Amino acid sequence: MSTDQPSEFDAFTAFVDRRYGGDLNNMSLEDALADFRAYERDLARLKAHLQPAIDQADRGEAKPLDIDALLDRVHQRIEREKGG
Repeated sequence: MSTDQPSEFDAFTAFVDRRYGGDLNNMSLEDALADFRAYERDLARLKAHLQPAIDQADRGEAKPLDIDALLDRVHQRIEREKGG
């Protein structure tokens, strides 16, 4: 059975590998699973938050990020807040 999404077990295993280096040490399986569930909730919230921007990009309403212009605005704001 081939799917684009990993199975829940595969996702949990990958999470344990990334988060704990594959070794739970003294952590219980229940605690690791609770940590995984919290990670999944956070990830779902992030995806939901990003979806409007993804939809805009899909409609061609996005433009490349101009990092230099962004940094200029940040520096200007910092100077204004400092009173300079």
